Amino acid sequence: MIEGEVRQGEEVKDGEIVWDGEEVKEGEEVKEEEEVLDGEEVKGKEESMDGEEVWDGEEVKEGEMIMDGEEVKEGEEIRDDEEESKDGEKEVMDGEDVKEGEETKEGEEVREREEVWDGEEVKDGEEVWDGGEVWNGGEESKYGEEIKEEEV
Repeated sequence: MIEGEVRQGEEVKDGEIVWDGEEVKEGEEVKEEEEVLDGEEVKGKEESMDGEEVWDGEEVKEGEMIMDGEEVKEGEEIRDDEEESKDGEKEVMDGEDVKEGEETKEGEEVREREEVWDGEEVKDGEEVWDGGEVWNGGEESKYGEEIKEEEV
């Protein structure tokens, strides 16, 4: 791996790590497996590869692809597999954990294998599917919510 400053017009090779605080210049090509670190600005038409984590404060430009498993921060555009529910909130997808104190919105569907945490409020019309765990028995079924047999 090459460590050091990347200069304007320089090509970043496959597997090279660009280090914290380093700025990637416009026209520079960033290859697969490169790790983009905190504080780095990503320029136009650069493609973010699968498994790369986009950090808070990084600017994502037009044409950049956000892949599965990547954390999307405030101000970034949500693409592809991430859908929005009827009330405009992001839909909670398979395997995603809803954390303690988070409130799910009316009409949002909680998918299979999701863990429902203590203190979470489940709204009217929301369905909790098989494999969802209700913690401390503090969850209350509201307005026709369907809680399946396998839930604790």
